[in-house]
Amino acid sequence: MSSMTQNEEKDKDIKDFLEAEIREQERVILDLLKKNGKLTEENRTLRNLVNGSESTHSTSKTPEWYLRIVEGTNSDDESGGGSASSKVADLDSTREWACTACTFDNNASRTKCEICEVPRP
Repeated sequence: MSSMTQNEEKDKDIKDFLEAEIREQERVILDLLKKNGKLTEENRTLRNLVNGSESTHSTSKTPEWYLRIVEGTNSDDESGGGSASSKVADLDSTREWACTACTFDNNASRTKCEICEVPRP
């Protein structure tokens, strides 16, 4: 005949509630880790595309327009064609360059301004 006191019942209820909250938080953390893993895989795919070590016909859900920009095959490119890697090889890769139109400091590998898309001088 072990009957719980009112305080013991409250303590048990609180303990049960907190354990349920902990389980829910663990579930949320696992979901976030899974999503982060998917993002990491997308980043790895894009990095491989930029480095030329993966086919452009990826099964990832990355939009094609974004992949064309990353690969340097965007049809809006005003520099006259050629691969992104050949363009980058011609640039001084150790310095940034300031856009003549908006003064934004662009990465040395860019052929157009990241902000206003004016071609590099």
